[in-house]
Amino acid sequence: MKIGLILFILVGCFSARGQSPLANQAFGVFDFDLRGATPGEQIDRLTTIGFDGLAMNLSKSHDLARWQGYQLERPGTKLLCGFLTAWLDNPNEINNDHWSQVLQTLSDEGALFWCIFRKGNAVDRSGLQSLVDAVAVRAGEFGLDLNIYPHDGEALFAIQSLEEAMGYVRASSQTNIKVSAHLCHEIRAGNGDRLEEVLRAAGDKLALVSINGANQAFVDNSSDWSDSIQPLSEGDFDSRLFVEALDRVGYRGPVILHTFGLASKPASHYQSSYDLWRSWVESPRATMSVYSRDDFGLMFGYSGLLETSTDLETWTLLDPQPSSPVWVEVEGGSGFYRAR
Repeated sequence: MKIGLILFILVGCFSARGQSPLANQAFGVFDFDLRGATPGEQIDRLTTIGFDGLAMNLSKSHDLARWQGYQLERPGTKLLCGFLTAWLDNPNEINNDHWSQVLQTLSDEGALFWCIFRKGNAVDRSGLQSLVDAVAVRAGEFGLDLNIYPHDGEALFAIQSLEEAMGYVRASSQTNIKVSAHLCHEIRAGNGDRLEEVLRAAGDKLALVSINGANQAFVDNSSDWSDSIQPLSEGDFDSRLFVEALDRVGYRGPVILHTFGLASKPASHYQSSYDLWRSWVESPRATMSVYSRDDFGLMFGYSGLLETSTDLETWTLLDPQPSSPVWVEVEGGSGFYRAR
C-alpha cells in the first residue's frame, strides 16, 4: 500500500492494560458431567484445576442429594449458585418441602438462587408475572434474591432471553428480582452481535452469568445444544467478546462455565477452558476509541479491538473507511493500527 499524505490526526487512549476486574471474581462450573469415580474425586479434579465452586441444577430430590454427597466427601466445597424450575401450570409447587430445603441450603451456603420458568401448556403474561413475583416472595423468605434464568426454547421455556427477563423485573413490585445472562441462550435469541447492548440495559440487575464456546450458526433445537454449548476453546463465535462486554458494562460477579451436553468431550476440556478464561481476564486485549478530524472539520469516531500492524499491506479496512491511512499516537510510541 502506497502511503500518501496523512490527512487524519487521531488521538487515542491506548495502553497495555492490567488484568480485568473479572480476574478477581469467582469462576465456577456446572456439575453436569464431572469426571471421577466418587463425588470427592470429582471435586478434587475441579479444585486442582482452579475452579472456585459449583453451579447446580437442584430441581429434584436426587440433585440435592448430589450436593450433600459433595459436602460429605469434601466439606469445603463451595456452592456458588443453584437453580430450581417453576412451572406456569403448577404454580403451587414453589411452596413444597423440596423448594424449602433447596432455598434453605442456598441461604446457608451463601449461594445465589436461579430460577428457570417453564411454560407448561401456554404462556399467559399476567400469570407468568404473578409466578415470578411469587417466586421472589418465596426466595425472600430465606433472605435470597430471585435471579431469573432465561432459557431458549420457545416450546418449553417462558422467559428465553435477558431482555425478556428484564420486562418482568420492571413490571414487578418486588425489589429482590435480578437477572442472569447466558452466552448460549443470548446467541440463540439472536443477540450474539449486540451483547453489550443487552447487558448494559440490565444495569445493576445483572447478578450472574455463564459462558462457553459456541458456533455463530445454530439450529434452534432444545434437545441438541452441541452448536451453542462447547468447550471455551471451541466454536467459531468469539466468546471473548462476551467477556469484554461484561468488562465494559462493569459487571462484577460470578461467572460460570457452561458444560451441558459435553459428556463426549475429553476430560481435558475443563482444564483448557479454565486456562483460556484466565488468559482472557489476566491479559485483556487492547481496546481503543479513536476520533479523527478531516479537512472540513467533521468528526468521525472509530472504536474497536485493535492490534499493531507493521505491514500496511495487511491493513484491515475501518468502517467507515477513512480517506487516507491513519497514524495513531499511543503511549510509548506511534504506529499504524488496524481493526481486529
